[in-house]
Amino acid sequence: SQTSADGVKWDDPRPLASIGMGDYQVSWRNGGRLATAFDFHPKPLGLNARSNIYYMETRDSGKTWTTADGKPLDTPLLRADNPALIYDSYAEKLLVYLKDLNFDKEGHPVILFLTSRGYESGPKNDPRTWRTARWTGKEWEFRALTTSLNNYDHGSLHIEEDGTWRIIAPTDPGP
Repeated sequence: SQTSADGVKWDDPRPLASIGMGDYQVSWRNGGRLATAFDFHPKPLGLNARSNIYYMETRDSGKTWTTADGKPLDTPLLRADNPALIYDSYAEKLLVYLKDLNFDKEGHPVILFLTSRGYESGPKNDPRTWRTARWTGKEWEFRALTTSLNNYDHGSLHIEEDGTWRIIAPTDPGP
């Protein structure tokens, strides 16, 4: 992470993680809290084997990072098995495709993602399942929602002020 008081001069970068061959991440802000969810790309396939979900947040512009329950994290995270891990898809032999991150009306993070049995297109890696991971205030709760035909179907999670969740995503077959 990097910070800047004026948007012109920036402090030195502070890596959050360096696990495997990299990661993809999604992030969102809720008031003064910034959160990120990310995967990791294990060797030897790298991004074709994207796995796991990690969650961390900061309330001080990236000076310190914590888990959802407030436990401090020592960044950069260097191992796949670390305190930010919320879903071990690698152990389940499932790939993870992160889609979105938002906060529910209680201010708890909600992660939208898709799981698949492989990176290649076609029915051999079905089902591609849309899921959410939601912090309840005590633990992460996981739900399967629906399926898609492609790992790269992308969707957005909108959580309304009244608490209604809306997922806008291409989940039906066809264009």
